[in-house]
Amino acid sequence: MPAALESQEIPGRELTGGVVYFDAKATMGNFTAWNTAVTGRFDRAASLEGVKGVVEVDAGRFNTSSRLRDKHMRRHVEVEKYPTWRFQLDSVSTAGEPADTFPVVLHGTMEIHGTARVMDLRARLHIDSGGAHLWLDPRKLDMRDFNLEAPRRFVIARMDPVVTIRGEFIFGKPKTAPDP
Repeated sequence: MPAALESQEIPGRELTGGVVYFDAKATMGNFTAWNTAVTGRFDRAASLEGVKGVVEVDAGRFNTSSRLRDKHMRRHVEVEKYPTWRFQLDSVSTAGEPADTFPVVLHGTMEIHGTARVMDLRARLHIDSGGAHLWLDPRKLDMRDFNLEAPRRFVIARMDPVVTIRGEFIFGKPKTAPDP
């Protein structure tokens, strides 16, 4: 961790921009879905390791550039019943040498389709006086771990149940409400 962050208080910040992607393999052609309907925050902490927060994604706003595929996906993941995907951040650990942008591990709980799983996500983090920029490293997720079977359309169209997620998040605006 950069020396300046070792003893530095980390101010709470609101998520001001972000995008979540998932890459999927399917018999009728691989595709990428993306979603910019992302909200979140991280809370003030005495050090980076103590940071807690949350990122939420509107499950109904993933876009694959195919209206029909988007419609089928929304129905399959039951966005009416489970409208939000969430990552609850419990702590952060550093995972590499100090630098301007450095590797971290985000420890927390991912909730998709009403099912929560504890997991660690690797990322790269840049913090400065204006906020923080976080790049989530690609990570494989098995949809079956979240009670989602891979969608099938007829006999020939199948999707691999394992997708790769990644993302980019900008935390910039200071929080206006006090930390809980």
